[in-house]
Amino acid sequence: MCQFVNVLDVEVLPPHVPSAAEQADPALYAANVREEYRTASGLPLVEQSQTEFIALCKVQNSRKPQQNVWKKPAKTCQKLCAAKRA
Repeated sequence: MCQFVNVLDVEVLPPHVPSAAEQADPALYAANVREEYRTASGLPLVEQSQTEFIALCKVQNSRKPQQNVWKKPAKTCQKLCAAKRA
């Protein structure tokens, strides 16, 4: 709340037009779009489902404060879990 300026870089990617194979298979379309995002961002892909992430949130939220060694992911979990409940 004490930050007066937040810097954000936005890269607009060209639209992904699905091929005939992608139109027939939504999972293929999603995988190809995901790969385009990965290539553009230069970040690695993480094979983790939303269910696994929510389970991680529950584990992090159930620990005592001194046991919580993943402070930043725990805060992210708390925010996302709170948003999920709302």
